Amino acid sequence: MTILQIEYFVEIVKCGSFTKAAEKLFITHQALSIQIQALEKELGIPLFDRSNRRKIALLEYGEILYKVWEPMIEQHRKAVEEAQILYDKEKNTLRVGVLGVPYIRKMTIPVISRYAEKHNQKPVFVVDTPERLLSRLDSGEMAEVDLR
Repeated sequence: MTILQIEYFVEIVKCGSFTKAAEKLFITHQALSIQIQALEKELGIPLFDRSNRRKIALLEYGEILYKVWEPMIEQHRKAVEEAQILYDKEKNTLRVGVLGVPYIRKMTIPVISRYAEKHNQKPVFVVDTPERLLSRLDSGEMAEVDLR
């Protein structure tokens, strides 16, 4: 099993559906289903009760894993973020949050790249959902910058 599969599992539980989780993760419903089926196959146990197509429910086995995996995924994210922050400080890097919407990325990335170049910084773009970008701002991983 992979961290990605565990992250997908946790997101499905948080969202309450495969469809909502797939949208939030910017992947197709089918790709998400394939990853969860592979996870269940590797574990040898079903994680979800799929009898109700509109809303998924965790089976008891899934609940046990969710209780452990949800904080583990949060700790994993925080550790990666802390390591990236330290690296960025050492390498004079500008970390920029960008929404995962194609036209927003297309407009934002060139502008920020020029700004970073002008200030002798290397831009790193974090493409994510609005909720996660705001969470990163709140945690101090990224800071608001006035580009005027």
